[in-house]
Amino acid sequence: MDADGDFTHSPDQWRDRAWMHVAEIEPKESISFGIIGRKGCDVTSEEYALYHGRFAEMLLAHFDSYFVRIEISALATKHDCIISEEE
Repeated sequence: MDADGDFTHSPDQWRDRAWMHVAEIEPKESISFGIIGRKGCDVTSEEYALYHGRFAEMLLAHFDSYFVRIEISALATKHDCIISEEE
């Protein structure tokens, strides 16, 4: 987790290529996460898949008693920022 509270993937190959962030919280109902890409680079399909998949894997491995289900969309949602914002 970084200083902003966003999560990146730790292996050197993937570190800081994208971040998962808390996008919306509905008390006692759900938490929505979104992906944020790097400045100057769009999030690729491979990065989108890897970050969502590994984040879900981490939640299942370490926090499975805290939730009932995980939903991941195949395509970006309103919570994702996959198109680069130029500086």
